[in-house]
Amino acid sequence: MTFCVGFAYLQSEYVDNFTWALQMVKEHTTSGEVEVIVTDRDLALMNAVENVFPKAVNLLCLFHICKNVKAKCKMTVFPKKKQVQIMEAWEALIYSYDEAQYYMKLAIFEGICSSYSIFYDFVHEQWLIPHNVWETINSMIVLQHNEIIASFEKSIIQKVHRYSNRLYANLRGVVSKNAIDHIAAEYDRVKYSTLTFHVDASSKPSELFVKHEIDVIVKKFEELDVPGKISLKGKLREIVYPSNMSMFPPVAKVKTKDTGKVEKLAPRPSVQKLTLRPSISKVRHPRVLLFKYWLPVEIHKFIDDIIDVGDDGNCGYRAVAALLGMGENCWAFIRQQCVIELQEFMSHYEILFGGENYVRQLIHNVYVEQVASKDNWMTLPEMGYVIASKFNLVVVALSLNQSQTYFSLRSPPPTSMSDHRVIVIAFVNNCHFVQVLQPKVLHRLVLYE
Repeated sequence: MTFCVGFAYLQSEYVDNFTWALQMVKEHTTSGEVEVIVTDRDLALMNAVENVFPKAVNLLCLFHICKNVKAKCKMTVFPKKKQVQIMEAWEALIYSYDEAQYYMKLAIFEGICSSYSIFYDFVHEQWLIPHNVWETINSMIVLQHNEIIASFEKSIIQKVHRYSNRLYANLRGVVSKNAIDHIAAEYDRVKYSTLTFHVDASSKPSELFVKHEIDVIVKKFEELDVPGKISLKGKLREIVYPSNMSMFPPVAKVKTKDTGKVEKLAPRPSVQKLTLRPSISKVRHPRVLLFKYWLPVEIHKFIDDIIDVGDDGNCGYRAVAALLGMGENCWAFIRQQCVIELQEFMSHYEILFGGENYVRQLIHNVYVEQVASKDNWMTLPEMGYVIASKFNLVVVALSLNQSQTYFSLRSPPPTSMSDHRVIVIAFVNNCHFVQVLQPKVLHRLVLYE
């Protein structure tokens, strides 16, 4: 009973390929040493068997031997009835139990084949004379050697464009293309070095050492103030963890082709969202009186002062930074902290703002390092909740259309009234944010509103 234990798909029938396949078989053989291996008469396979299983006895497959003899019999023996008689005698010969039976069957086989000398000579020389195996194997080796020489000569004269430089000038036409491929692979490999943060005294200096750059970054980090340190740390985290960086591709717009035009209706003032546009004023002068006209009249008496900030599209974040005591130039720090807040509690804001895509678009809009474009200006009420939650304070946004107060979404309110932190910003000119300084009475008004 025979059965298949494996199948190897080989590119070509060479010794190396057969060796690999037999090694795979050897790795999965757990019943001890292999004693006998049966193959057909393939020189490459027989050599591979000798390399991988040196102690095993290599026997030729009787099926292939009979197939070879039968093919020769059909060409030289007639009639067909005689072919059947000769093949029966041949099978009886090769399936002999011992040496005595073998010689008895051999005499019978020779007697039947006496009238067919061509067939008998072929079988006698190919399979019945042991020393003739050497001649057959030698002929096969010579043939393979000639094929190798022809392939080598063809490989030498073959020109490859990538090997036309001076590095391979003394090799072209002397060694084969396969040999040059191995040399080129090793040459490319030695050009790479290991990137390391530590300098090995025994190794030569390398342009891949980054210890000096790391020292410069650490020194710069120690010289910065708290907002600067947080900003630098955030940039390093984006390099080390690119999957967590705050920049996202813009959200895909919904195609509206072939849809009917819808007449746009102006939103009601009570629910209108604050839209930001950069200030177009070029002359800097106090505008407190002008700004007051953009705020409800009822709260004018509670306002001590209105302080303007830069009009580069970051005015909302500038006002928040100034009211937190950092100075309006720390607007980038406020933006970065808002990005961190949105990323860290994205699941909360997805529920609050209506979906992951909206939050990701919001993060994309908040992430700005220079002058902000229209898509990157502060929007309310979204950023009101984000700023209040990140810095644990109360944010009051005043405007002529709608004034709103934003509390932290997570932390409980302080038990003492004096512990409340309140900042007030105002939206004026329909395009600009400013700081509002107010006495404590406005604090109480806001908290009890």
